[in-house]
Amino acid sequence: MAGAPVYRHLDAKNRLLGLSLGQAFAVAAVAFFALATLSPVGAALISAVAYVVIRLGLRGRPDGFVRHWSWWTARHLLNAGRLSPRARCRTPRFPYAPHVERDVAARRSTDGNGPR
Repeated sequence: MAGAPVYRHLDAKNRLLGLSLGQAFAVAAVAFFALATLSPVGAALISAVAYVVIRLGLRGRPDGFVRHWSWWTARHLLNAGRLSPRARCRTPRFPYAPHVERDVAARRSTDGNGPR
């Protein structure tokens, strides 16, 4: 049985001139600052350029790409390129912790038959 048609709006991606809400807000912010500083013709050109740059720059990218990319770049810059928690950790290793097999050399047997 097919789903009720009333629920189709949940999967719809509402777009404004092909831009998501955040992208349209970015173009509107650029247009606002351009109108505050430039002539109306210059502001229209700057707004059009901002629209084209966003549309071409994000073509083929998944939703949320800019957010994930900006957070990754900020973490990369703020943590000196160390992205894993272990690499970012500044605490020294506890010297009295039990060793894992790969941390210790293989033991030699006393009868001479074991691995060397």
